[in-house]
Amino acid sequence: MDYALLLLKYRGRAEKEIRSRLRRKKFPDDIIGQTVTRLMEVGLLNDAALAETWVDSRLRAGEGPYRVRQKLLSRGLDKGVVDETLKNHKDRGQEDEAAREFLAKKFKTMGRGNEKTLYHRLGSALARRGFSPDCIHDVLKEFLSERKRTLTNDDSDSD
Repeated sequence: MDYALLLLKYRGRAEKEIRSRLRRKKFPDDIIGQTVTRLMEVGLLNDAALAETWVDSRLRAGEGPYRVRQKLLSRGLDKGVVDETLKNHKDRGQEDEAAREFLAKKFKTMGRGNEKTLYHRLGSALARRGFSPDCIHDVLKEFLSERKRTLTNDDSDSD
């Protein structure tokens, strides 16, 4: 129990993570089971709450839902819990807004190029962040048309 509490002191962990770490320390399976059960009873080990907190923070940090889902699954959370949590957070406007914010930052360091090159580079960057294909297409289309409008206005202002 002391070792499990030490692990939880640093960050929230999934049940599978705790079990794995306790096995690595060569604790007997019955002790691991009792420890995990007790941690769940007192509310210190709750995969659904961990998923909820983690999804919320990662989406606000600008990661897309595909990336968040993959990370949670790799931590050992149940697929059903992860999908349900993401479904509860599924707000297309939130995803689009996060993608726009990321594009604004990324464009500054991306350099210049023609529209096709920028679409490919920026789209790839958004895909690596885990944004959905529909979101990537819509946000890039909007971003590049706004950029084109701005460039056209800048050219007409200089006349």
